[in-house]
Amino acid sequence: MSLIWESLTVAQVSTCPRNGHEAVVKLLLDTGKVNADAKDGAGRTALYTAAENGHEAVVKLLSPAS
Repeated sequence: MSLIWESLTVAQVSTCPRNGHEAVVKLLLDTGKVNADAKDGAGRTALYTAAENGHEAVVKLLSPAS
C-alpha cells in the first residue's frame, strides 16, 4: 500500500480538493503521507484550490486549526 501513496503526485492529490472530494481529502490527510502544503506547477496549494472552487468542507479540512 505504501507504494500507492509514494507514487501520488501533487497534481493527483490536488484533484480531490478541486473537485470537492471531502472524504478522499480526509483519508489522504489521515495517512500522514500527504503534504497538504505542497504546491502544484502554478504555485497553488490544495487549500487554495478548494477555496477557489467553493468547496467549504474541504477548506475546513485543509485549514490550520484556529
